[in-house]
Amino acid sequence: MKVLMGIPAPGLKGGPPIHLPYLVEYFEQKDNFIIKTFFYGSQNKGVKENVFNKLLNTSKVLLQFVKLIIVFKPDVIHLNSAFDRKSIIRDVPFSVICKLFSKPVLFKVHGSHYDLLLTRKRVYRLMIRLFFWGASKVGVLSDCERKEFINQFGNSSKLVIVKNIVPGINDALLRTNSLNPLHKKFDALFVSRIEEGKGLEDLLQAIRHVLKSLPKFLLAIAGSGNNLNNCMKLADELDIQKNIKWLGHIQNEDLNQLFDQSKIFVFTSHFPEGMPMSMVEALLHGMPVITTRTRFAVSYLKENENVLFVDQNNACELSEKIIYLLNNKSIHDKMRIKNMNFLSGFAQKRVGEEFSNIYTQMVHKV
Repeated sequence: MKVLMGIPAPGLKGGPPIHLPYLVEYFEQKDNFIIKTFFYGSQNKGVKENVFNKLLNTSKVLLQFVKLIIVFKPDVIHLNSAFDRKSIIRDVPFSVICKLFSKPVLFKVHGSHYDLLLTRKRVYRLMIRLFFWGASKVGVLSDCERKEFINQFGNSSKLVIVKNIVPGINDALLRTNSLNPLHKKFDALFVSRIEEGKGLEDLLQAIRHVLKSLPKFLLAIAGSGNNLNNCMKLADELDIQKNIKWLGHIQNEDLNQLFDQSKIFVFTSHFPEGMPMSMVEALLHGMPVITTRTRFAVSYLKENENVLFVDQNNACELSEKIIYLLNNKSIHDKMRIKNMNFLSGFAQKRVGEEFSNIYTQMVHKV
């Protein structure tokens, strides 16, 4: 089977550049698959594009895409995307071209945004209909997200649940067996883009309450973004700067040490989130996790077994659960074992087989 896959350009940040190479590797190692990749989406490494440049770059990729269909003659096409307003404008022409060439295409959505999912604007609703018209399958990352799509757009037969590969599961199990939570540098860790809605303000507010019980509490914050200065200003106003280590953006290859140096992981996003790889990495490192009820967490994780859940905008509840985890060392081993068993379902072989089955169904349906 010949698979044509769109992948992110080198050097881009986020989850897809981390896990997609492992999916490509899986199919490269299979004798019954031939996989060819091309760069799909932004190639500007975080540089903001104006409308003209965006259209120009998309047109170039579209022409390359048509050429690849003609020359490579794929049996199935796999395009990785996000379901937001910019992405839908880009994806519709690709979806229509696949329909015109009678090529089955899977759009894997690594995170849908409510501003598009719930939009009532006619122009966007029309584009979404065209998107589904050309798509053979649309892969989403959780059952929660699938139900949201069906409620808004129908197309239940086209919507499938897919997974991101989590690399290094066996190595992580060996590593976390030897870790001692008492000897870690940071009490808590926050890793995310620092933007409005990511919930860092909730965590900063919670620290005031934590310090009443744990005056030496130390939080590490890894990330950069548009809301960084506002959060640093809030920390000044709350007089908690001495209890925070601002680390800025950390390269993916350097994050392992940071996870190993931290006792618990806090994920306080107000967004629905698809499969936040920073939280997955924390689970992989055997860390107790406190999280808001994101799609991924609600779909896959259990309270008191994998994570502790908190409400958004509730600093008191968040502080109570931070203190509970830091004072309850036995829960580290319990959560580590549960999370390792859970994450085995996201191993390269398991996820690769699931995509292989989806591709086969798409080809046979055609």
